[in-house]
Amino acid sequence: MLIERIRNWKVKGSGKTANIDIIWFPKPRTDLGDLRKMVKLAYNMQLKNKEAGMGEYFFENELAEDLAELGAISRPGTNRNHTVEEYRNERTPNQPHVSSFRMANRILRLLGFTTRYLNLSNAYVVTHRGIQLSKFEGPFPAKISYLDENDIVVRSLLNANVFSVNDNLNMWDTRFRNRIVVNLLRCASVYGYITNQEAIVTAFTLKDERDEKQIKDMIKKIRDLNYGKISLIDAYRNSNVDPHSSSATNNAYDSPKVLTSLCRQTGLFERETYELKDTPYGDLRQKYKKMLGGRSAIKAPHVVNVITDLGRRVLDEEISKKLISFEQLA
Repeated sequence: MLIERIRNWKVKGSGKTANIDIIWFPKPRTDLGDLRKMVKLAYNMQLKNKEAGMGEYFFENELAEDLAELGAISRPGTNRNHTVEEYRNERTPNQPHVSSFRMANRILRLLGFTTRYLNLSNAYVVTHRGIQLSKFEGPFPAKISYLDENDIVVRSLLNANVFSVNDNLNMWDTRFRNRIVVNLLRCASVYGYITNQEAIVTAFTLKDERDEKQIKDMIKKIRDLNYGKISLIDAYRNSNVDPHSSSATNNAYDSPKVLTSLCRQTGLFERETYELKDTPYGDLRQKYKKMLGGRSAIKAPHVVNVITDLGRRVLDEEISKKLISFEQLA
């Protein structure tokens, strides 16, 4: 699959959203303590399979069942002891516990904690970084001697790339060379804060961050939005997201929600969002009312994510690096 994808490097990937010009993620639970527990259970299953002579991997569907039976993944109105049995005869896409873990596992793959096991359907491997994460105990973030769990997750976030080898090969879109968290921080650093709506049309629309013109255009878009030169309706339309389609705008909104949550938990953003009426930068309600630009299906901004000193510091370190895509290493 890898060789075939590289041969067709100029062909766009096949994603699961109509918004083909922005980066898309599913919307799983993003509590880092919960994600660590999932990695820990995955690693235990991997060790059992290895001891049984089956190979060093875990099965996504089997782990989803274990998580459901433990109550870590549940269905509203369904007793946790009955979740798996109730959906036993359903097709896999209709089994809520499997779908929930698949979404979480995509985030784990993005962060490099799990990856695919080649040539075996539904099989995955906990990586060395994932094994390291699984060793921590207690509330997130924990420490083991000089090892800080938060440092490990921050580094994973900064390395997270749309072209990570941990992602689904069929969904690679070869236009993108974007360390998405780095560029989210880059946009937030302009004014010190950012809404999810601004993130959609800037960091999540950026294609190749090695292209200085694209970076300048992205920052210009942030400034134009804040100066009132363009509206969010204009920016969504220019990003090929239909601003008057609820399906398109809601789908686009899910991705920044995932990454801004992870950034808040790790201290790259302030721990809590700020309501527009009460931010460290004053009352921003009129500014964003004007920026919205009229009636549309876009959710009106209500809160901002505020970048921290840590976020600015790691951003300065990252943007000074020379970027080399993995296919250039061959």
